[in-house]
Formats: sequence, structure tokens, C-alpha cells
Amino acid sequence: MCRAHRYFLLVLCLACKGKPIAPLDDGSDSGAADVDTDADADADADADADADTDKEIGLGVMVQVSAGWTHSCAIDDAGGAHCWGSDEDGQASPAKKSFLQISSGASHTCGLRPTGDIKCWTDRDLGLDDVPEGTYRQVSAGAEHTCAIDAYGAIQCWGSNTYGQATPPEGTFSKVFSGGFHGCALDTGGNVTCWGPESTDGHTTGPGYALSEMAAGANHNCGLDSSGTVLCWGNDEYGQSTPPTEIFAQITVGSHHSCALTSEGIAACWGLNDRGQAMVPSGRYTSIEAGDRHTCAINLSGALVCWGSNAQGQASPPDSGSGETVDTGGAGGGSPRP
Repeated sequence: MCRAHRYFLLVLCLACKGKPIAPLDDGSDSGAADVDTDADADADADADADADTDKEIGLGVMVQVSAGWTHSCAIDDAGGAHCWGSDEDGQASPAKKSFLQISSGASHTCGLRPTGDIKCWTDRDLGLDDVPEGTYRQVSAGAEHTCAIDAYGAIQCWGSNTYGQATPPEGTFSKVFSGGFHGCALDTGGNVTCWGPESTDGHTTGPGYALSEMAAGANHNCGLDSSGTVLCWGNDEYGQSTPPTEIFAQITVGSHHSCALTSEGIAACWGLNDRGQAMVPSGRYTSIEAGDRHTCAINLSGALVCWGSNAQGQASPPDSGSGETVDTGGAGGGSPRP
């Protein structure tokens, strides 16, 4: 298997992207962030960005988490980025800057700055850090590509385009979701458009109904309709596309498992559980994010809790005095199938 295909992410989306759990903020992986595009505000923000380039990043209350393939990242309430797990390609070495949103890929990570620009970090030579110039509202990292929504609602993608995953459709969209080797997006009416390799399982075909939120995985996708019902399509080999019938407020998709969160903070996961990635620890959470074979969440105290494979330390978040690792063992790492 070539090195490129060893990598995988999921994301994105979105563990943290649905209806927010009041009164806490929803720190979405793939949800559009509030970016000030006013020229004067941008000038002030640029000055702030320069000032914080070398600032020390301390651990605070976590507001958003993003689980990748063998690493994870989170943002605290001061905008500081924290990453842990494999750093083989520099994916777990974030810039000492402030971020509004973060998204973990396989061998790279990208963050959205308060100024609307995107910063990516990686040592891999796939164009993963060649972010097109522009002002952005949201970013989503896939296995070997990244897509983002710019200030005009257009999708911009970069990185590997082997399977057409970095060739998005034209149009105006509200959110974008990068899967393993495909992408999906929601337009302003909640209609789903997906692109990437042709597949027999249908994960690059839209579901044909409107969604309020969704997430893209390796070979399957899940979303929430306006009532909070989970709808999934694509590969269902491990039951990852067969969701429970409860009503949920957030949805996230991993490699071969899926998770969702109710408005009361109760999490549920389904699908592949070979590393305990679908075995949710007891507690209540404000957000949840499924990675390859691990899952991370933020509890009501703002602390990180991760479970599943910890082979590369991806389920061992930084110790802020209240973090928790629920290691159910095993070597991790599957590969997405285009």
C-alpha cells in the first residue's frame, strides 16, 4: 500500500456542529465561523495576528475539538491551538496563533484565523499548506486535501486531487465537509452536493433530501434533518450508516463509525468498535468528534475526554488538570477506500 493511502482523516465535520447546547458555545469543526470582513477590522486583526505570533499558549477551557487519523487538535477559549498524537509529518505542531476553528486531517491540520485567513501545518509535499489567497468562513481537512468556504460562499480546495476530491462544484454554499477522498457541501437551502471518486456504495451521491448539518467520513456520510433525525448513506459494512432513532443536535463521522450528541449532552456512537471508538464514556458533553479509530469530546467542564485507539497518543489529550483518556487499547489505523 502506498504511503499516501495510509493516511486518513475524518472529520470533519463535525462533531460540534449542530444546534448548540445552551448555554455553552458550539465549537464546531466544520461549522462556519464568524469572521469580520470589514477592512478596518481586518487591519486591526492583522496587527493582533502579528503580535501573537510568538505568544505562549496555555491550556484553558476547550471550546472545539477535531479528531484526525492518528492525531487530534483542539482550541481553547483564548483561541490557542493544542494538538497531540502522531507528529510524524508536523501535523501536531500548531502555530502559536489564535484560531476560531480547527480541522485535523491525516498528515496535516488547518486552522481558521480571526482575520479570515487559513493556516495549515504539515511537512508533506502534497500542497496541503498551499492555501489559496482569500478570506474564509470555514475550513475542513480531509485525508490528503482540504476545502474551505470563502467570504462569498464559494468552495476552494487544495492538496491532492487524485480522485477529484479537490475539484468542488461551483455555486454558493454554507458549509463544506472533507471526507477521506471525497467532499460534500450544503447550500443555503440545506441541499447536499458531493464529489470525488465514483463509488458503488453511493457515498459521493447526495441523499436527495435537505439537511441542517452533516459530516463526511471515509466511505459514508451522515446528517441531521430539520427535526434532528440522523440520516446516513454510503458504506454500511460495520453498521456505521445505521443510526439510532433518537433525536440529536450534533453529528460527526469517523472512518467506520459515527457519533451524535443530543441537546442534553448525551452522546451515542455506532459502527466499528474494534478499538473501543464507539464505546462512549459516561458523562455529558458539549461537542463530540469522531476520528479514524478514536473519538474525542468536550465535557460540561470544558475538559477533553478521548477514547478508542491510543497507539500514537491520539486519545491522550494535554493535561489541563481535568482531561481524561479512556484507552480501550489496540493499534489503530485503517485506510480510507476511494
